[in-house]
Amino acid sequence: MDGSYYIANSGAAPVIEVIRGDMSKDFPGRVYWVKDIFAPKGLGYDIDGFSKWHDQISRWICKHGKKPPSDRYGPYHLPDAWSKRESVDQGHGH
Repeated sequence: MDGSYYIANSGAAPVIEVIRGDMSKDFPGRVYWVKDIFAPKGLGYDIDGFSKWHDQISRWICKHGKKPPSDRYGPYHLPDAWSKRESVDQGHGH
């Protein structure tokens, strides 16, 4: 790598994107996989296998994360983000 915050991917391999959130700006971040991308030559990897791995990650996040009961469709927050969210919600900032 050249010091960048990403690994170049020419479309030959799947990538799970992780974007770190910023609770002070009410931006929770995300974990995302672009499964249904435009690929005129087909996808060159095991979609079912990668999907299972992605699903394992998603289940882990749901199991270990929290979200307010009133926010049914909102994001899950892992422990560090949850404590920061509580701090921001209480008006204490970071």
